[in-house]
This record gives sequence, structure tokens and C-alpha cells, in this order.
Amino acid sequence: MDVIRRKKDDMRQDYDAIVRFDPSFLKFSYEMYVNARLWVSSRVFGICIEQTKTDAMVPFADMLNHHLPKQTSWFYCNES
Repeated sequence: MDVIRRKKDDMRQDYDAIVRFDPSFLKFSYEMYVNARLWVSSRVFGICIEQTKTDAMVPFADMLNHHLPKQTSWFYCNES
């Protein structure tokens, strides 16, 4: 439960920081922000580009791994 509570606190702090920086963001409720953030985080892939870890949205790739153990693998190629 502590992990969930911390995650919720982090999301609230992030939302509040965005609103302080840009008050027009208040047109989006905190609940809308949380929903959007969770949609993205549930579909983002961690990748390494030139030895730097980052995240990427990979359309449709989130549909490939629905079984355990995973049956797919993937990689990122800088040259491509």
C-alpha cells in the first residue's frame, strides 16, 4: 500500500507543479490528468538510445505481450 500511496502523492505533486507553471492547465481536472497519465504509463516501453535510458510510445506494440512468459522480443536500432 505504501507504493500506491507514494505513486498517488507523486502524481498529485506533478499535477500541482504543472498548474503552478501553467494555470491554464486547470481546464483539465486532476482526475483527467491521472487517467491520461495512467493510459500512457501502461503503454510506454523503456528503451535505450545511444546508452541513454528513455521511454517511448510504440503504437500497437502493447498488444504483443499478453501471455507469460513473454513470447516476443524487440530492440531499437539507431541506424534505422
